[in-house]
Amino acid sequence: ICYSLSKPFTSLAAGFAVSEGLLSYDSRVLDVLADAAPSAPDPWLQQVTLHHLLSMSSGLAQRSDNLDHIFRPDACPGEDWARAVLACGCDAEPGTCFRYNSHGSYLVSCMVHRVTGTTVSDYLMPRVFEPLGIPRPRWDMSPQGVCCGGWGLYLSCESLLRFGVCLLHGGRWQGRALLPGDWYTRAT
Repeated sequence: ICYSLSKPFTSLAAGFAVSEGLLSYDSRVLDVLADAAPSAPDPWLQQVTLHHLLSMSSGLAQRSDNLDHIFRPDACPGEDWARAVLACGCDAEPGTCFRYNSHGSYLVSCMVHRVTGTTVSDYLMPRVFEPLGIPRPRWDMSPQGVCCGGWGLYLSCESLLRFGVCLLHGGRWQGRALLPGDWYTRAT
């Protein structure tokens, strides 16, 4: 299991969605996930964008990443994870501070899932996993059928090595540009 090493793959899926015009780095989480938004979101939460989530500068309240009682396979199956994270609001202005937040990465996975109509894992199959020769990976899911995003991806060491070699070659694999150039520049 890849725990937080799952995050680069979620980020990459977001980069593909941006390169394909389905999202922008300025897309606001509450616009994309409007059905999970609190009824009266705080002004800072209204400002949170895909970029803020990817750069861990969303300002999401610290407690939003301490919802382990919800984010477990045996937790309440009807609990909407995105709604639970967003309900925590923000305790810092987006873009003003770095705060590691795995549940923010789950929101990225939700955003990609919403605009593509498929899981991050399925979305990445023809774009990354198949070209790199990586077999279909398992990825833990929320009760809503969304890849966890910030954790729960199962890849072999060989598969991770292939991805690492692609990154070392500027997003190219066997001489072919594989990864979106803008994402690669932002991510590295």
